[in-house]
Amino acid sequence: MIKIVTDTGACLPQDILQQHKITLVPGRVSFGDEIFLDHYEISNAEFYHRLGSTRETPEFSEPTPEQFRTLYSKTRSAFPDAAILSIHTSGRITETITAANEAAGIFSDLDINIFDTLSIGVGQGLMALEAARMAEKTDSARTITDHLTTMRNAMQQYFIVDTLDYLAHTGRIGSMGHLFSRILDVKPVLTLQKGRIIPFRQHRTRAQALEALRDMILRLERGTRKLQLGIMHAACEAEAQQLANELQYKLNPEVLLFTEIGAGVASLMGPGTLGICWWSPRGTG
Repeated sequence: MIKIVTDTGACLPQDILQQHKITLVPGRVSFGDEIFLDHYEISNAEFYHRLGSTRETPEFSEPTPEQFRTLYSKTRSAFPDAAILSIHTSGRITETITAANEAAGIFSDLDINIFDTLSIGVGQGLMALEAARMAEKTDSARTITDHLTTMRNAMQQYFIVDTLDYLAHTGRIGSMGHLFSRILDVKPVLTLQKGRIIPFRQHRTRAQALEALRDMILRLERGTRKLQLGIMHAACEAEAQQLANELQYKLNPEVLLFTEIGAGVASLMGPGTLGICWWSPRGTG
């Protein structure tokens, strides 16, 4: 038996977590002195309401080693023969992987496998979901992590953000790019490269940025078999749903994961973020 663990950076909906028995380790989101466990103590709706009604910038804190120690210990007690596959946000974006590794180091009697997705958001969510689906069919953690490595290395991930203010505030994107974006009044498209968020392109309008991303995936993936597609949004559901519907019709993906960005990731990227990622096992038929 393999138990799948991930963090709230994966932005997985509750129904998927329950259906596939994925255990979630939450980070913390704070508005001033008020601190909430992401997903459990603050809903997405409440988070976005607070974001629109206060001038305070939310702060995100990663899960702690103690949280992981508690979770791993409970898993050992409930499933003494199970291996644990712990799948997390890029270690170059948050310290979640560090906390998981620190906690895993004290359990010499547990088979704990820590996997860095080099991702955040729906890309991480797709990998956690794929691992959970595989765990229902295999007892080999090595088989799953080998497959996730292939998936991670080939996954394409892009984000349209309304502003770079949130990423600049947390130090996750360079101040120079932030400055140019403000001066030129453009809509940046970001990507993930080796686990880091970096600029990809800039467009004069959000509509142009969205059209360019849509055209790119259609050009690259039309006719691809076994395509896995993820779309996430931060308080821009109608726009994201329209894109999902079009890509569903034109690409017919095997998996389409549509999700709302939770409080933790939204604290890093800001409202109005729309993310898209995809992966396919090319050459495997």
